[in-house]
Amino acid sequence: MKVSKTFTPWVLLVFLWGFTLVHFGDLPDRVPIHYDVLGKPDRYGSQSYVWGLPLLASILLIILTSFQKRMPLKEMEKEIFGWLKISILLIFGYIQFQSFLIALGRSNGLGSWFLPLSVALTLVPLLFSLKKFKK
Repeated sequence: MKVSKTFTPWVLLVFLWGFTLVHFGDLPDRVPIHYDVLGKPDRYGSQSYVWGLPLLASILLIILTSFQKRMPLKEMEKEIFGWLKISILLIFGYIQFQSFLIALGRSNGLGSWFLPLSVALTLVPLLFSLKKFKK
């Protein structure tokens, strides 16, 4: 199955905004806003902080997309940019989802595997792209 690296990040961004909008009213006054290296919340703030991740994701996606369109990129670089955008949105989506669960008392953290998995989610597509275009 071929993944559209142009369309998919925007769909993921819509889901991130939609999830936040739909479930915002369920949140208590205090939500996790920062995590330690083991994925445990170590700082809390008001519920308005949950808009930060969708906003940051939107800004990053717009910047990466405009950079990608304005620069004369090789096919390999376009592939890497596409996977990078998808990885960022998946990571932000997971953080947002878990933050809501933590705030509602249904989870206690992101998981100790979150940091290594996030690094892998970012680097593995990069390595596969490099291998694919090296042939």
